[in-house]
Amino acid sequence: MSMMHPLLLCEEKCGGEGERSLENFRFNLERKDWTLQKHYSKEGITVKSVYDQEKLMYFLFTEAPLDFECDWTFGDMRDHTLEATPEWYSDVKEYSVLERLTDVCWVVHEVLEPKLGGIVASREMLYASHCRKIGDAYFVSMGSTEWPGVEPRENLVRAEVPEGCGLSISPDPSHHTTRTLLRWVFSLDLKIPLVPVSFLLPFHVEACRQFILGLRKHLSARQLLKA
Repeated sequence: MSMMHPLLLCEEKCGGEGERSLENFRFNLERKDWTLQKHYSKEGITVKSVYDQEKLMYFLFTEAPLDFECDWTFGDMRDHTLEATPEWYSDVKEYSVLERLTDVCWVVHEVLEPKLGGIVASREMLYASHCRKIGDAYFVSMGSTEWPGVEPRENLVRAEVPEGCGLSISPDPSHHTTRTLLRWVFSLDLKIPLVPVSFLLPFHVEACRQFILGLRKHLSARQLLKA
């Protein structure tokens, strides 16, 4: 990537890219063609999937309540919990905020652990994260980007984060002042030759469940610290 003036980088990443990323993410949240993969009734976790004909890839959609007030949940995730992801979610090996271009626009680098005995090799992702509050809800959209000096590592596969991925954090409609509804969309751009998605999908559905369980446990510990 050619070197650009910091102000131009900020305008590029947080301007047009951010608006387009947010639009695609909100489209995915509201699309009607999601297929149920699994509902964990005791834990209140629902995971769905869809094959996007335009992007030629699968997306997973996870929805679950969190027993914490919405503004507190968003603030803690923004200020601490997302960067601490490797502490509470075993799939993530590294999570680094490379640059806070603004309070609501970050450049993030993640490294994922290998899975299934190495069938899925370790992956890295470099993406821009954009946050927008609309009404009572927070939308954190994500999309692959480039950043000066951050080249793919030799021992890792650079995975794409297509526009349409992100996190939505909003008050739970049935417990508006005490609980949060989390919705998470991410893609299955694994670039694994000869391994059908139908084989990999159940493992990723379970990974979605583990993400929610780990997040709940971590937020509970954080809230106790602040009590």
